[in-house]
Amino acid sequence: MVELKVLARIAAERFGGKPSATRYRHDASDLWIDIVKCEGSLQGALDSYSTVGMSTFDNETTGADGLPLRVELTAAAQPGWPLVANGLASAAFNVGTGEYICKPGIVYPDLFTGYEREVTTPHGLIWWPFVWDADWQPIIEDGIHIEWLTVIPVTADEAEFFADHGADALIDLFEQQTPDLYDLSRQSVSLSDTPTAG
Repeated sequence: MVELKVLARIAAERFGGKPSATRYRHDASDLWIDIVKCEGSLQGALDSYSTVGMSTFDNETTGADGLPLRVELTAAAQPGWPLVANGLASAAFNVGTGEYICKPGIVYPDLFTGYEREVTTPHGLIWWPFVWDADWQPIIEDGIHIEWLTVIPVTADEAEFFADHGADALIDLFEQQTPDLYDLSRQSVSLSDTPTAG
């Protein structure tokens, strides 16, 4: 298994900036997870986050290469949203406890609720990293395939749209309308133009 310090260094190098780490513990088990944060590392203004050690949890799924798929999760946010780290820890514990698997194109409900600030984007869409100007190559070692994925906070309406039309359609709307995905108090994108069958 890849050492945690190696995972932390890789995340920090891809984010840029000086990292700090905080350990989170699960309330009802002996699970724990580290979250690395690099302040102001993205576009000179946004904070970047990554789990370190989520890939030690059995994700109960395989990648396209047939190897067990393990995941480390990333996220980016405007300053003032420390609950993003809590949300990533919760997502990791969802996998560690066997409640969810983690792969691109799924939504974790209520990932960013119950913390110190109210949000309009409580749910988390799991997707490929696209925010950072970095090459997020996977790590394949000891018969395990580790991918870095990212969590995009989404509104209830966007989560409903995702359920009806899928992740690709929602990502298309984000690309067309360019909402501030790093503000957890943003409004939903316009969902009036729904895709049609082709």
